[in-house]
Amino acid sequence: MSFSEKYTRDLLDKVNLIHNEFEAIYRANGSKFNIFSIAAIETKEIVICNVIAELLNPNGRHCQGDIFLRIFVKGVLGIDSFDYNDVKVMTEYPIKDNRRIDILITSKKNIIPIEVKIYAEDGKNQCYDYHEYFNEDRRFNKLYYLTLDGNAPSEYSASELAPIYEENIDFDDRRIVGYEGVEAISFKENIIDWLEACIRLPGVVNISPIREIISQLIDTLKILTDQLEENMETKVKAIIIEQEEYLKCAHDITVAFGEIKKDAIAKVFNQLDAYISETYNLIRIENKYDYQRKNYKSYSGITYHLGFVYPNAEQNNLHLWFRVEMDSCGYLLLGFYTGLKDGESSKDRVSLIDKQLTPKLKIPNRNSSDAWYHWEWFDDADDATPNFKEPNTAFFEFAKEDSSNKFLKDAEMKIDKVLGYYSDIEKLKK
Repeated sequence: MSFSEKYTRDLLDKVNLIHNEFEAIYRANGSKFNIFSIAAIETKEIVICNVIAELLNPNGRHCQGDIFLRIFVKGVLGIDSFDYNDVKVMTEYPIKDNRRIDILITSKKNIIPIEVKIYAEDGKNQCYDYHEYFNEDRRFNKLYYLTLDGNAPSEYSASELAPIYEENIDFDDRRIVGYEGVEAISFKENIIDWLEACIRLPGVVNISPIREIISQLIDTLKILTDQLEENMETKVKAIIIEQEEYLKCAHDITVAFGEIKKDAIAKVFNQLDAYISETYNLIRIENKYDYQRKNYKSYSGITYHLGFVYPNAEQNNLHLWFRVEMDSCGYLLLGFYTGLKDGESSKDRVSLIDKQLTPKLKIPNRNSSDAWYHWEWFDDADDATPNFKEPNTAFFEFAKEDSSNKFLKDAEMKIDKVLGYYSDIEKLKK
């Protein structure tokens, strides 16, 4: 065994021990089952705002009255005098010039606008416009600007608002730390502290739906603000940076795994192409979306010509293709593709295409988009389908050298089913 092979095996053994340790933890506490991550909504401002607003709403579906709002108003906003009568909590509240404030809390004596930024950039004059709009209301005191780390808005957003400078700094070296009429608050401290206070309430800790949603939101925000306690990735990282040799090995493993992913993509498309070629008289079209030309990236796949949308091959006629494709998330889909581009899908044109294709394609529940006349996932269960972008258990099983290729057998049956929607498919069978 060479010197580098020894270090590689040593590194893999250590990583495997860490992996097994955390898998046991995950099985015991279910901490990986986070609805925000599963639904890929952990960075979507509108979704996060909707959950926060629902908790703040005294009439929210949590049915806990204004207890969450009271902790928020006093603990996060620092407001001691607040009128809790006739409170309303709104999201995406519209103001002038088509602007919308993310969260708005109103009562008879108070109005609290909250602008939320997770990864989105500031708009031009955004905070200034919000401030000026609400400043016309006698109930308004300040605009709250909520970000991951509690940063102040940019000058681009604050515009003509009066800046607040660092204290006890030479004039020329001073930097802006805020703006008059705007208070910066953070997910990292203020919101997480508020949620943790809510979850500790005696009445809440025993209500599992509310407790679990708040707990998962806390975990999500801790991931976004780099506050999670030691996890598998940080322990693996600590092992890798122990020695220069481990760093080199990790790089080599990363490169090799990239090739494994490419090989797996080639394997699935090659074998599905072989099946289609053996079973049907279809002509494969090697266009720019072919998986090899796309270098195995998103939206790459294999395409077969079925005919034309219109009976006569007139100018600008649309092709009708059967296509198998890897989407942007790494999963495979298949269906009938017309090549209709974004912006070309006028109601009249879509109606004309439907009129032409409906007799040809007997599809029970059509799922369409601009270019796809109909598409389906190979399997609706994500855990049963290999993910070629973010590898899952099904991918690892598929990529193994001695893989039984159950997924491929199921995929062949799915191809037969979808092609069976085509009225002339019997004529195309070998």
